[in-house]
Amino acid sequence: MHEARLDHEHVWNQKILGDPGPARQSFTGNGAPAPPLTDVAEKADPMAGLEFEMTYRLRVRGPMPATQGSPLGEHIYWEMSEGTLEGPRINARIAMPGGDWYRPGADGFGRPDVRVQFITDDDAVILLHYTGLVQMNDAFTKAAEAADATRFEDHYMRMAMRFDTGAPKYTWLNQHLFLADGRLTGKNQIEYRIYRVT
Repeated sequence: MHEARLDHEHVWNQKILGDPGPARQSFTGNGAPAPPLTDVAEKADPMAGLEFEMTYRLRVRGPMPATQGSPLGEHIYWEMSEGTLEGPRINARIAMPGGDWYRPGADGFGRPDVRVQFITDDDAVILLHYTGLVQMNDAFTKAAEAADATRFEDHYMRMAMRFDTGAPKYTWLNQHLFLADGRLTGKNQIEYRIYRVT
């Protein structure tokens, strides 16, 4: 069977989603082969892209004991105690501790649910909420236990981020979606690369 490979020039595929591999040829309703996916992609509107905006580094504290047995499911609470946002258009620090109602999964993935608040170097208040997936594979687990760092490619650690602010200078944060990939950088320390969805 003929194999067609999608175009992976977009940062979305290269940096965040990875190469999904070859896509099998499809057929039309009358049994004739459909146009190659590459031809369709070239004629269609460009898909969403990603632009790097900032680096988010934080230190966490905890965890509290898990809520095992809860009818709402098990959660593990972590405090976001210290952190910074650094990029060409923003420089901010965590103003008050945030929290993560983290849900461990039987499938080997954890599901963070984080809310944290920042103050910029020009005194604007920035709120951040993000959820995502953390792959608890051997590389992640061993590094966490040994207080070591991981590489971005060692595990799947992806977040969908939404910002909230009333400061006119930072309205672009309200008006875009953001995606991030993360890694461990030491004992209770995490680093994210945050991209704006264009």
